[in-house]
Amino acid sequence: MIKIHNFKRVNSGCKVAMFDVELTNMGFIINGMALIQSKGKSWIDYPKGCKEENGQKKWNPHCRFIDGKRNDEFLDTVNLEVAKLMTEEINSTEKALNDQLPF
Repeated sequence: MIKIHNFKRVNSGCKVAMFDVELTNMGFIINGMALIQSKGKSWIDYPKGCKEENGQKKWNPHCRFIDGKRNDEFLDTVNLEVAKLMTEEINSTEKALNDQLPF
């Protein structure tokens, strides 16, 4: 099971949101994950570091699952939880706006 913490919309370039993910059964947190959207697609990205190789910047994730299938399943699960959070946030905002309308 996972929990999303410190969810923040950032809307900076392709980066839509930043958040931390807790793997509750392991007592482990991954800080600084991101929701990315570009060209009609969206995905979850691990925190990355940049280093220069042969004069070019290379971005590498700080962590990941070695097993590609497990990694994909984890990112899909995180994506679903983030989508739920965003839907709840939108519904909450709409309710607050509707509550303010006098009619």
